[in-house]
Amino acid sequence: CCAMLDDADKRDDLRKYLEEKGIETRPTFYPVHTMPMYSHKYQKHSNAEYIAYRGINLPSFPAITDEEQDYVIDAVKSFFNER
Repeated sequence: CCAMLDDADKRDDLRKYLEEKGIETRPTFYPVHTMPMYSHKYQKHSNAEYIAYRGINLPSFPAITDEEQDYVIDAVKSFFNER
């Protein structure tokens, strides 16, 4: 599962906040056109960049419990309620 933030700067703040609560996250993906093997022919792909710099992957796996999901959801809500 992933989340998308309106502000790219908040993404890193949210990731740090969740990490402090023991919740592992990852950026959604890095656009292929920005990787070293392709960057020499740089092209702009605005939608891919928008998603990449604002999205995070939240914990999701087949054995995640309802309690674990609720913990993640509550932590994300808390982040936004405190700001």
